[in-house]
Amino acid sequence: MTEEQNIVYTQGMLLQARIELEAMLTANQERIHRDETLAYGEDAIRDLIERYGVHHNALITNLLGG
Repeated sequence: MTEEQNIVYTQGMLLQARIELEAMLTANQERIHRDETLAYGEDAIRDLIERYGVHHNALITNLLGG
């Protein structure tokens, strides 16, 4: 993968994670307003980071072309 492709790939993964995070946060806010338990907790958000590979080690590995 070229450096430019690597950048586009990384940005795409970050964007996908951000979109899903925003949906999760919105769902939680809706539940708060209805006085319900949260749909997504800390574990779900940590899973999101892992699934999209946007944690420190994954980003460094991707940056180094590994």
